[in-house]
Amino acid sequence: MFIRILKYSLKNILRNKFLSFSSILVLTLLMFFINILLVLHNVSLKLIDSVNNKLSISLYLEEKYDKNSNDVVSLMNSIKEVNKNILVIYKSKEDALALLKKKDPKLVQILEKTNPLPATIELSNINISDYSKINEKIEGKSFLFGTLETTEE
Repeated sequence: MFIRILKYSLKNILRNKFLSFSSILVLTLLMFFINILLVLHNVSLKLIDSVNNKLSISLYLEEKYDKNSNDVVSLMNSIKEVNKNILVIYKSKEDALALLKKKDPKLVQILEKTNPLPATIELSNINISDYSKINEKIEGKSFLFGTLETTEE
């Protein structure tokens, strides 16, 4: 029975060679393009993850707020509640100046005798889907942050 099916299929393949060749070509091209799409999908996901891991948000606090302020602590806790993987780091004015001193010591010499850098809350490792939730939390505590001063000419 199997031999009869094999003979019949070979007879049909050899009888219409162009149709057989074109069918094999179409299937080969289809598998090739599907594989290319899968590779591109995986590469794009890895690229998005690597870019997302490098992004961070820095929130500059006003002078009257520090790490022990109730509003700052509640903001940091509410951001951590959005997603446990989000890194929330508080940097004091002194930490910011020390970090700047490591990066560019000459710039620190130019600064005034007092430290002009603000205390900062730095957010990193944020998923793309969490940005809107974090934005809502930050907007609710917008009084913690200094306003940008613009000059009109």
